[in-house]
Amino acid sequence: MKFSPSTSFRLVALVFTAVTLSACELSSSEDDTPVVGKVVVANQGNFSDGNGSVSVYDPASGESSVMASGLASIVQSVHVSNGRVHVASNTGNRVDVFDSATRDQVSQIVDVESPRYMARVNNATLLVTNLFDNSVSVINTSESRVSSKIPVGANPEGVLVIGQEAFVANHGFGGGKSISVVSIPDRSVSRTINVDCDGPRFAFRDAQAELLVVCSGQIIYDAEFNIVGTTDGAVLVLDPATGAETDRISVDGMIATAGPGQDAFYAASLRRLFVVLEQSSIVAIDTDVNAVSGTIGPIQGDPIGGVAYRAADGLLYVARVPGFTQAGSVTMLSLDGSVVSEFGTGVAPSHIDFVEE
Repeated sequence: MKFSPSTSFRLVALVFTAVTLSACELSSSEDDTPVVGKVVVANQGNFSDGNGSVSVYDPASGESSVMASGLASIVQSVHVSNGRVHVASNTGNRVDVFDSATRDQVSQIVDVESPRYMARVNNATLLVTNLFDNSVSVINTSESRVSSKIPVGANPEGVLVIGQEAFVANHGFGGGKSISVVSIPDRSVSRTINVDCDGPRFAFRDAQAELLVVCSGQIIYDAEFNIVGTTDGAVLVLDPATGAETDRISVDGMIATAGPGQDAFYAASLRRLFVVLEQSSIVAIDTDVNAVSGTIGPIQGDPIGGVAYRAADGLLYVARVPGFTQAGSVTMLSLDGSVVSEFGTGVAPSHIDFVEE
């Protein structure tokens, strides 16, 4: 079963929530080898089942395995830093923490309300956006606890740390139009940047120190909650100091993944931003000139749940979601769109991070 952008975003609002692949056989196995040098995938699972999990893929052996399951929660994202894999257990209202070398669970941070995405401030501090609480949790990682909570805009998603500030995308289920700028030392919002787009969802910093804001676009409903239209997504280029818009990259359709999941990824080594269009294509944006440099797709097969680029092998990792009751997969593509390989995951893979040696 395929899910359109309108279907996946409608599910969120109501309950929260390539080609035919034949390059290799899907593989999945339990093991206890270190995660270092590997690819970590957050699998959302099915909302009503709470069967989110975390998969690990070893590029050297071509095998995937399960790092974490039985979490009794949707798993929205993973964040790898400082020898730890942090897992946003969204409906479980917590962050589960695993050692990236041993795979052992080392702690569990509770009272994190509907965690979505994470950003590292330093070795002792992690920021987590809370979708339904309209806040950002400041986590003391050395003590595995929430040290403070900062109110931000409606339904925050992505968070980006630049120096002593954090830029929080207030998605508002597509209706948001602002970025909350948090003073990290003061633990408060210092200013708000209003943006001319629908649904800011992620923010990145490019090589020119510009702020890239990825807006999903919005689904428009009538009074009976019937879909009557959509607006297109866009990437805005802002001056992070003033919030002024200096450029804009328009796309033809919503920037959206199944889940929804990882709609965008900034590849620093390429100076390219990759965004997923309508769950089926990947648009590459050259951030040196702020223009679309190419498009892969529409990719045939299962809807896209997330995209990431691994500099170590020069491949795009594209999560594929056949539905929310069956296992998904990740396809590796070269930058020309050719399928290189694939591996199996849990249900609804939606976020990818890398643990490099």
